[in-house]
Amino acid sequence: LGKPANEARTLKLNVRPSPKQSNFNVALEYGRSVRAALALSDFPRQPRLERGELRINAGSAQLPEAPGLAVIAHLPRWSPESSVQSSDANTSDGSTKRPRTPNVKDGVKTTGFLTVLRRMEARIDDLVISGRSLGKIDLKLSRSNDEIRLDCEGESLAGRVTVPDAPTPQRPVNVALQRAYVSEAVDRLAERPALAEIDPRQLPSLVVTVGDLRIGEIKPGRLRVVAIPGPAGIHLTEISLNSERQRIAATGQWRQVSGRQVTELDAKLEGESLGGVLAAFGYPNNGIERGK
Repeated sequence: LGKPANEARTLKLNVRPSPKQSNFNVALEYGRSVRAALALSDFPRQPRLERGELRINAGSAQLPEAPGLAVIAHLPRWSPESSVQSSDANTSDGSTKRPRTPNVKDGVKTTGFLTVLRRMEARIDDLVISGRSLGKIDLKLSRSNDEIRLDCEGESLAGRVTVPDAPTPQRPVNVALQRAYVSEAVDRLAERPALAEIDPRQLPSLVVTVGDLRIGEIKPGRLRVVAIPGPAGIHLTEISLNSERQRIAATGQWRQVSGRQVTELDAKLEGESLGGVLAAFGYPNNGIERGK
């Protein structure tokens, strides 16, 4: 529930039957910051959320008229990796379960929380992804008939993520960002899930485009990645990273073989000055004056 085990927080539930048989309205208060108003059906046999509102550091919740769940939140700091880690229970021997692969896969209709979520508005004072801070950001999520759209706006990150309910190579998960300015690492590597724990066989078709990518002082330029699922993993059919100094084009595979991951890349780098390319990637004193 998002707290240390030795910390106590007050939980209040007010459950009232609604006029419709087996339906109940629930008012929830958790600690000082979390409030929810929910309408449940088929209670108590198979409770199902019909409509509701969840607020975190955003005042009192009101039961909406529209179906689905609306979330309004103001978070001082948030990391998706820490959320996955905190939701994974420890095993009986005290070890931690492996982080779960995202529940989005080609040809399989999305289930769970994403199908219930109708709208989200969140302000995050410090968004941390893979141990790197993206600073303050506003997020707005909306749902159409068969997809969800997440718009993000901040000084370091701006753009839209579109997730179809059932992704395909013709209609992939699409990450289209105008800019992504990533800081130096702010969290230790041991505190975030390793990329090696993700099963590439469970990933959907994906297209990532970043108009202006920056990592600390490094400015590699425009990034584009196209990934298509295969039986053993992901085919990286296009990887490009272009700026005025360099052009990088690559293809490859990210596969799961005999319980371990194998990554293969075939890349070509072009630039008028090899020294200039290395300088653009954070190696200014490389001693190279010319080269290709």
